[in-house]
Amino acid sequence: MSGLQPLQPGLQPHCIRGGHCFRRVWQVDPDCSKGGVKVYVDAHNLAYNACCNQFDIQTGVNKFWKIQLLQGTAKRPKFCIFRSWGRVGGDEEHRGHGRGPQTGGDLVHEHGEGEEGLRKALKEFHDQFRQKCAVAFVACSPPCQHPGGYNVALLAG
Repeated sequence: MSGLQPLQPGLQPHCIRGGHCFRRVWQVDPDCSKGGVKVYVDAHNLAYNACCNQFDIQTGVNKFWKIQLLQGTAKRPKFCIFRSWGRVGGDEEHRGHGRGPQTGGDLVHEHGEGEEGLRKALKEFHDQFRQKCAVAFVACSPPCQHPGGYNVALLAG
């Protein structure tokens, strides 16, 4: 998700909190295997896209967690949640379970189409974000970190 791309014909720039506008649309995470989707942006120009990390100085483990609410590009779009996570580093004794120095994964969770699909996807997004970051998504103003939660990074977009 680095670097700016030129605005494609017919697409408008999206604003993120604070009114910062960028001349590109949010990109679907390159690790997501689902095609024909785009990052959902609500009526307030809030893109449902987050990248977070957490570093444990005692173990040297650096964890990351990403989440996107994705909207199909069909006339009656379907909605889904894409999540990706992993870790790098750490002492051998803290790795446990034979996982080695790097581990991670990703998943796509389908929620269906129309307003009901969007409602379910929004609920999962908000619940997951609060669980991982210890703050509500709409109340979060990156960059920030709350006690016990992941650090929320500001994504240029």
